[in-house]
Amino acid sequence: MSSLERIPGALAEKFSAITTITDAFCEKHLNDEYRVLIHRVVCTLARKRPSDWTLPSRLADNPLVWMVQINGLMIDIRRSPPELQRLAYEKGLIPFIPAEDSSPDP
Repeated sequence: MSSLERIPGALAEKFSAITTITDAFCEKHLNDEYRVLIHRVVCTLARKRPSDWTLPSRLADNPLVWMVQINGLMIDIRRSPPELQRLAYEKGLIPFIPAEDSSPDP
């Protein structure tokens, strides 16, 4: 299975663009072992939650950050009771608890 098969489809084009550049750099300055390592790192980053691709000052406005699957349904956790938000935060599903307005400073 290639690295491209393990990342979300929506990011496949970006993954290819990034690794094309890093592959050329590895070929010129490093070796194939580094190329494989870089592919793994980029692949890992591509699978992270959307908040990892959002500026901290924009987290509260990014609707994808707040989508959580509960019993097979995707919900916007900002519309849920604070207790459920707290649980999602403790599980690492959201970056802060919206009901407590504990957003990071920009």
